[in-house]
Order: sequence, then structure tokens, then C-alpha cells
Amino acid sequence: MGMLMSYNNRMEEQAIHFLHKMNYSFTKAKFYLLFPTLMHWNEYSADSPLEISEKEMEEKINFYITQMQETKTSQHEKWRNELQELLNSRVLLSRLSAFIEQGKSLGFKNEIPDFLKEMLSKTAAFSKEIKQKLHQKTTMEKLEDLRRQSEEYKIISNEMLELNESIERSRKWLENMNKLGSGPYNLRELEILINDYKNVPLEHEDYHKYKKILDESRDFLDKLPNFAKLNKTRHHSTYEKIPIDTARQYAEKMAKLNVKCEEVTLFPSFPKNFSSKPFSRL
Repeated sequence: MGMLMSYNNRMEEQAIHFLHKMNYSFTKAKFYLLFPTLMHWNEYSADSPLEISEKEMEEKINFYITQMQETKTSQHEKWRNELQELLNSRVLLSRLSAFIEQGKSLGFKNEIPDFLKEMLSKTAAFSKEIKQKLHQKTTMEKLEDLRRQSEEYKIISNEMLELNESIERSRKWLENMNKLGSGPYNLRELEILINDYKNVPLEHEDYHKYKKILDESRDFLDKLPNFAKLNKTRHHSTYEKIPIDTARQYAEKMAKLNVKCEEVTLFPSFPKNFSSKPFSRL
């Protein structure tokens, strides 16, 4: 506070000193503040000294102020025209916000039209609705309907862009799901499909079917590691021995699950009349 008071005092002293130098003529003071180089003209141009009356100074001051007002009016008109051009087609909210801030920096703080304020308000309300729905699971039809509604707005919000991206991810998920066909299902592809489902706002009944297949497969394959995986020693490889009935049950379960993975590939198939003696994979 002390530094600010000291600064203000120095500024006041300089202003009084300058006014004294102008013989306490406010006209001369304003003139030479607007045209500081003319104040020293005679010091460097003794051959053609400048003589100007206070009346002429007043005229030049008024002309300068008029020019400044015309320049601001011109800038204002240009800004409004560019704003209207932006709104003639769909515009990103970020682009529009930056343009409005530019207008404020030029002094047009209260020049936002009422119709634009209303547009911004409606866009914000609809964007809030989009945000809520994207955090829920819904159908592709409803997502597409939401996008059609968003295209009626002149202002494109971040939520509208997120909606478009979510729809594209949902389409990609559906495409990958359709590629699975009727099996046998690649276990890795199933895992990717289930994990990707978390990142789309899509509700699809087939997800639950594939999730059940994946969970049952993983649960079942967890019981096979000692049989379906080689137990290697330094000199030879051995397999865990299990009864043939158990092996047949495993094989039937694998066939029912209809999946492809390394464990299933390693597991042998058995003829129905195979002996029930303890079995080891040769």
C-alpha cells in the first residue's frame, strides 16, 4: 500500500510539473500529450520553427478524438460482421468463445446480442443432457437420434464432439462383435470386445452372451494349467496324468464352450470307445 501511495504521489508531481511547463494551459497539455514529438520540434528544427495557436491545438485535438471514435466504430462494425459470419454456419464453441473474448479486449463487453446469449444458453442445456446420457448405456438408435438433434444447433459444444466420437466407437464395437460370427471364438478377441464395451455408451444384449462365454471359459481353463501346459525338466518333458473319463469331460466342456486358445489347442481329442485307464498326453 505504501509503495502504491508513493507511486501515485510521484505521478501527481510529474503531472503538476508538466502542467506548469504548459503555463497551466489544459489545451496545450492535452495537445502535447497526444503529439509529444511536436513539443520538441523547435529544439531540432531551428530553420523552420513551429508556431501553433491554442485554437489550432483544440481543432487538432478534436480531429484526433473524432478519428479515434471512427476507428473504434469501424472495429466494432467489423467485429459484429465477423460474428454474424461465424453464426451463418455451424461453429465450434471454442472458436466462438475466443472471438467473444477478442471483442471484450476491444472494449465490446456489452455487445453480445440477446439472440446469441439465448443460443449459448440452449446449447449449454442440451450439452448437459448429452453428458448425462453418455454416462449411461443406451441403444444405437437413441445415440443416433441424439446426434440428429445436436445437428440442429448452430454452436458445436465439446459434448457434441464427444457424442460423435462415442457413436464411432460404438459402431466399431458392433463391427468387431459381428466379426466373431458363431464361433469358435478366439479368447483374446472376446477379452478385447468385453473390455472395449466399458468405453462405449452402448447397450447391447449380445454383450452379456459373450461375457458369459468368456467368464465360463476362463473359469474352466483355470482348472487345466497342469494338464494342458508342458512341465519341462532339464532333460525331458512330462505331462500330468489324469483319468480318461476326466479328460473326456474336459474335452466335451471345451467343445461346448466353443472357444479357441492355446490350452484348447494343446488338449487332444478322444474317440468315444477309448479306454478309461489313466491317461497322459503323448
